[in-house]
Amino acid sequence: MLNGRWLYKLLRLSHQFRLRFRTLFRRSQVERELEEELRFHIDQCVEQEIARGLSPEAAHYVAVRAMDGIEQKKEECRDMRRVNLIETLLQDLRYAVRSFSKSPGFTTVAILTLTLGMGANLAILTVVNSVLLRSLPFPDADRLVVLFATSPNRGVYQDSTSFPDLLDWKTQSQAFAGMAAYRRDPFSVTGGGAPERVTGLHASYELLQVLGVSPAMGRAFNEQEQHGKSAVVVISHGLWMRRFGGAPNILGKTISINEVSHSVIGVVPQDFQFPSFSDTDLIVPVPENPNRSTGYLFAVARLKPGGRIAAAQRELDAVSKRLEQTFPYTNRGRGVNVMPLQRVAVGDARTPLLMLMGASVFVLLIGCANAGNLALARGIARGRELAVRSALGAGGGRIVRQVLTESAALVLMAALLGAALAFWGSKLLVTSLAQSFALPKVAFDWTLLALAVLIALLSGVVCGLPPALMILSSDLNDFLKQASRGQSGGRTQYRLQSLLVITETALTVVLLVGAGLLLQSFVLLQQTDTGLDPHNVLTADLLLSKRYADVTRREAFLRELLESVGGLPGVQHAGVLTDPPFYGGSHETFKVEGRTDPGSSHGYAAAFNVVSSDVFRAMGIPIKRGRGFDQRDVASGSPVAVVNQSMARQFWPNQDPIGKRIRLYYDKDLERWLAIIGLVGDVRDRGLQLEPAPEVFVPYEQDPYRFLPYPQGPFVSLVIRTGADPARLIAAVQARIWALDKDQPVLNIQTMEQVLSHTVGNRRVYLLLLGGLAAIALVMATAGIYGLISYAVVRRTNEIGIRLALGASAGQILALVLRRGMLLSFTGIGIGIGGSLALTRVMSGLLYGITATDTRVFMAMALLFAIVALAATYIPARRAATIDPTVAFRHE
Repeated sequence: MLNGRWLYKLLRLSHQFRLRFRTLFRRSQVERELEEELRFHIDQCVEQEIARGLSPEAAHYVAVRAMDGIEQKKEECRDMRRVNLIETLLQDLRYAVRSFSKSPGFTTVAILTLTLGMGANLAILTVVNSVLLRSLPFPDADRLVVLFATSPNRGVYQDSTSFPDLLDWKTQSQAFAGMAAYRRDPFSVTGGGAPERVTGLHASYELLQVLGVSPAMGRAFNEQEQHGKSAVVVISHGLWMRRFGGAPNILGKTISINEVSHSVIGVVPQDFQFPSFSDTDLIVPVPENPNRSTGYLFAVARLKPGGRIAAAQRELDAVSKRLEQTFPYTNRGRGVNVMPLQRVAVGDARTPLLMLMGASVFVLLIGCANAGNLALARGIARGRELAVRSALGAGGGRIVRQVLTESAALVLMAALLGAALAFWGSKLLVTSLAQSFALPKVAFDWTLLALAVLIALLSGVVCGLPPALMILSSDLNDFLKQASRGQSGGRTQYRLQSLLVITETALTVVLLVGAGLLLQSFVLLQQTDTGLDPHNVLTADLLLSKRYADVTRREAFLRELLESVGGLPGVQHAGVLTDPPFYGGSHETFKVEGRTDPGSSHGYAAAFNVVSSDVFRAMGIPIKRGRGFDQRDVASGSPVAVVNQSMARQFWPNQDPIGKRIRLYYDKDLERWLAIIGLVGDVRDRGLQLEPAPEVFVPYEQDPYRFLPYPQGPFVSLVIRTGADPARLIAAVQARIWALDKDQPVLNIQTMEQVLSHTVGNRRVYLLLLGGLAAIALVMATAGIYGLISYAVVRRTNEIGIRLALGASAGQILALVLRRGMLLSFTGIGIGIGGSLALTRVMSGLLYGITATDTRVFMAMALLFAIVALAATYIPARRAATIDPTVAFRHE
């Protein structure tokens, strides 16, 4: 019985569905059938009445009266099919399209502003969602943390640690389910093709297990292989495809890494990215250095289920105190910093992305306010039309539904264009940001599109409903009389329109001030003296292979290289150094003769660079006093050094540094003092935005570390000064290097001007993106002001004509319209300046040479917007001032 009842309901629903489907998509046929059915009933009734003795005319009249109206019966039949709502919606959509075509100016401005707002907002939110909000591609990624060594007395909070310290962290803590060591390094891959420089990881065998990653092919290395039982490597999917063509028999093949044959035992998944969002080409076992004073590793750990970072931090703080007591010489002042892996992966991209996200939200709000303002103005202008509809019997719900349908249609059209703009814009944004930051693969998120459409739809609804509600609550006769006299809207509507214009003006001013601060900061940064002459300089990085770990062989190769490159036509000077400018560089601790050491057991610190004799001339670094290095400064000669001006000011103020002596702490057992023979100018090698740091230069032949073993081979940078465009020598320089060693990779070969440009690349990206958003906001705000004033002029044409007919001059009409527009603009500018004073403080870390409250920038951006607003208001004001009164009287 139950099954029969459900079967009956199913058949009935199926019949109703077919009926409604035919009604929607075969409307003409259904209407003909309905017409025939009603005609049949009328004919039957007519025949019955004629049989009763009535005339045909009287019988037809009685039959129609009995039907209670043919059209009414049709509506009842349509209601029985329950498709009236859909039909009404389709009618409203068709009417909305016709209405938009009759108001192309309104439609274009509204769609354009919403498209720009949603497109810019979605593009940036897509990137922010992928980088900041979406979890890393590891199981339970919120439990993954990175452990850094710290030295608070030196202001260092993300330092590397030694292998013994890391083992103590692992064995003496209970907060972690696993811990692994890693370090990111460059590697030279040779054999089977051109020499290639790749980036990979030295890691302990637990790394993939801690991350929760299983190799896509093969396996990870084990503890015995980490201890050197055999040379093995796990490669990336990209390296597998690039160098081996995706060969399915890759496992067991050998690959030459730093001139050591490694057996491939595994391939990581295609989307593997660690520790940041940059690609990892290979993973090899990390060398275990038992020296506790050698920091060269970082640690990644997985918290136990339910574990908290704060508890792990307290536990490791206790471990650090015990190590400091046990090993006071190496661990004095050393601590541990526990940071979420997500935060480490995002790195420096977090602040600019949050700034851009805030700016994009402002742009979307400006677009919504602009479209809402236009919708409100248009709704008020249509007041008479809506009043006539209401007077003819349209219900309140019908009018409101029509207004909502038009707003939804407008937003949906803008959403389609905004989605296309966002899809293209997110790719462009990733390309721009990737020049300065490592970013994950960004996927377009349709949920964000739905959110943006909802926000825009709400703005259209909020601003489109008041006119309809006003009509429904008003006396229709009064409203029709007011409309016929050209009066539109009331005080409430005027206030709402004004509020929207002020809002978008204020938001635009905030964006303009932010972009202006970045522009001024960028200009000042570009004007900063770098301390060297970057013109006509070519640089190239060389990660020397292990065959050059022998100091004699290495120095012979570098001499031959400098002689070969120096013989190229146009080359004036050539040199090599271990720490090229603008790459951060290394630091060393040292003792100053005649000065007591500071409280730290590690002495004083300064940047340390090993250079060849011609480096200062090649880089254009001026020698202020003394001399540079020459043929006298050989390995068997007296140890010497050159220092920069910052070093001299800090350690020998008001003294001549020539002849002073320093000693590297590494040489404390040799008692080898370095005599200062020269003073050179400061170079901002840590970045243009940072003040120069003390720096020590020693000749390459006297490098105190030249006898140390290099597991991967030493690193040097080649600098060449030419008499013409250095880019023309790139191919020739590469050829000379490969003529000496065909397997030597040449990295980052570029001009010094390109290197310098890259150092400010991130700020250039910030400026372009925020400036672009500010420009979009300015265009939308200008369009909003122009559209609102133009619409107001059109609606007040009769009034303006009367004023002109009564003797008002064109100048008075011009001033009348300008006064309204500029009053709103200046109010918005004032609010925007106040908001900028509060919001731009978050940009302090991105500025150079100015403060976040720079008065000149604030005033310049306020003046810029005032000029643009004046232009946007002047055009419709000028048009109003030239109205012909006779034409205005006929306008309705």
